[in-house]
Amino acid sequence: EGLPIAILEMLGAGIPVAACDAGGVRECVNDDDGVLLPIEIDEKAFVKAVRPLVVDSQLRERKADAAAALVATKFRASDCRRKWVTKLVDVLRGEVFDDG
Repeated sequence: EGLPIAILEMLGAGIPVAACDAGGVRECVNDDDGVLLPIEIDEKAFVKAVRPLVVDSQLRERKADAAAALVATKFRASDCRRKWVTKLVDVLRGEVFDDG
């Protein structure tokens, strides 16, 4: 999956996510709502990156609120379906479209 639904579901539930920067993950995981990790990361670097989220409850709460807000505004299922159908119709008509 380019943008894993499981990540969106976790963010939408207000759960900050630590995920590797692969595919479209950076579209939803960032410093505001989680931890975006490099694809190749060793155990020590992983612990260093994720530890603040685990030990700092205020940081976790801020990221949780940001995560839920991001999904509610940018990744609402009804909006995503509508955009997908519109682009699919454009493709079937042979029209060129952008990513907007």
